[in-house]
Amino acid sequence: MTYVISDLHGQWDSYEQLLRKIRASDDDIRSPLGDMIACGEDGVKILQDAMSRANVYPLMGDHEYMAARLLKRMLEEASGKKAPSEKFRTEFAKWLKMGGMPTVTAFRELDEEGQTDILEYLREECAPYEIVKAGKKTYLLVHAGVPEGASADNLDECPLKALIMGDYGFPADAPAGLILVTGHIPTEQLDEEEGGRALISDTHIAIDCGAADGGFACCLCLENGACVYA
Repeated sequence: MTYVISDLHGQWDSYEQLLRKIRASDDDIRSPLGDMIACGEDGVKILQDAMSRANVYPLMGDHEYMAARLLKRMLEEASGKKAPSEKFRTEFAKWLKMGGMPTVTAFRELDEEGQTDILEYLREECAPYEIVKAGKKTYLLVHAGVPEGASADNLDECPLKALIMGDYGFPADAPAGLILVTGHIPTEQLDEEEGGRALISDTHIAIDCGAADGGFACCLCLENGACVYA
């Protein structure tokens, strides 16, 4: 089976509950849609768990993007390889306000090898999007969404920030022949009446159910469309 999880934001207990509920095995394919880290205390722990599993194919969220850049720069300034930068300090402070502090704290506690492994994983393994066939349907997995006019043929030309930081509504426009699966914006913000759980239309499934703010972590099975919550 193919499972998609989004916006865990460091909630390890919820992550474990989801894996128990779906009876996760090494034969399953798991695709975290990004934002495994930040906000909660155990984002780095979740990231390391994903790194250890050959059946996990992570996508980049805005927090992975910021972590890859800012943590690398933090180390470079600390070692003297790069001069202090006011631009970096401003961006770093902004990320901390967005929930980056627990990730920074956990990252600093790692040894040099552990830090290098994290940065390489974020940079090399977290894809901007993934197209997945499950049953008779084809899904476009992406953290935030896609800009207007995007198609299966030109996704590589879409700006990365549009894919991982864009502000899209529900249901968002999906490229022809594809069903969007997104996180990034909690479903309660997308639909005040129906939000809190996954929002599902014929062309778009939104699964950020607010785990970072006391809501649910959601896991979607692509083969049968079932959602599991923790």
